[in-house]
Amino acid sequence: MFYTQKQPGKAQNTNQTATAVSPDKKIMVDTAHLMTLLDCGKHTAIRIGHEASACVRLDRKLFWNVRLIQKHIDNISE
Repeated sequence: MFYTQKQPGKAQNTNQTATAVSPDKKIMVDTAHLMTLLDCGKHTAIRIGHEASACVRLDRKLFWNVRLIQKHIDNISE
């Protein structure tokens, strides 16, 4: 097997690009991140997500469309 040594100051090719994206630029988030964005509990976050019709299911994973949720919150806050 071929191993490479880590060089200081150079980024390694890992799967850390998803965590490097700031939360306000994400298109979809999971339920845990939706709870953080909305600063509420799980049931409230899921309820707001369903009211906004922002549920996206990929196989067994559940994601939420952030733009639809933002639009829904803007509409109900007027």
